[in-house]
Amino acid sequence: MGQDAAVVTLLHLSDTHLGATPGGPVMECDPDARLATVLAAWTARGESADLVVHSGDVTDDEHPDAVRRVDEALVALGAPVLAVGGNHDAPTVALGGPDTAEVGAWRVLGARTARPGQIHGTLDVPALLHRLDALDDRPTVLVVHHPPRSRSTHEWFQLDGADALLDALAARPHVRAVLSGHLHDAFALPGPGDLVLLGGPSTAQAIAHEGEAMRFGEGLTGARVVRLHDDGRLEHELLEA
Repeated sequence: MGQDAAVVTLLHLSDTHLGATPGGPVMECDPDARLATVLAAWTARGESADLVVHSGDVTDDEHPDAVRRVDEALVALGAPVLAVGGNHDAPTVALGGPDTAEVGAWRVLGARTARPGQIHGTLDVPALLHRLDALDDRPTVLVVHHPPRSRSTHEWFQLDGADALLDALAARPHVRAVLSGHLHDAFALPGPGDLVLLGGPSTAQAIAHEGEAMRFGEGLTGARVVRLHDDGRLEHELLEA
């Protein structure tokens, strides 16, 4: 395991945005090189992850070659991968294994919020609750692309069903965190009860959000490291690269 028998480590990546051609400019950067830089920064720490989580926008243009290159880069880390698709991904994007993983005393569960033809997110809350309630109530992390709450009020970055989701999670306190992407903005916000809402930075491009405003290139790029303790505690830190 990542550190000791009582702690498991998640490496949370998001919004890699690789294009069809390696090295091709996307969002005024080389997303392949940016991903390599972030993964090198993680490897340089001398740690290992028990699970790599990707919260969507694996690709910028749905190209299968981009999916393959991200998959190869993450598999090289030597840990299982759990991924959800984003609004830039094909609906059938295949990256990693099943959308549910058990690591130590915890469960990590992915739910798709991206829908073809729309930038904002939509979540089938009853279907998700059916999945949750069919499982035991061990400490759980939910992974989605669109955050249920963030620093943005722009229509692109909203999640239909967010209020119903947060109300439902308030009645399911074993769900301890929601990991998301989409905004390219690293944030940590409180949810109901002890729930924490963690927005992952993009590996490729930073965007700072405040209300309707977006400031491209501000903020950090990198990843988030989440440590899950057997007693239900959760700690997190940012890996800037």
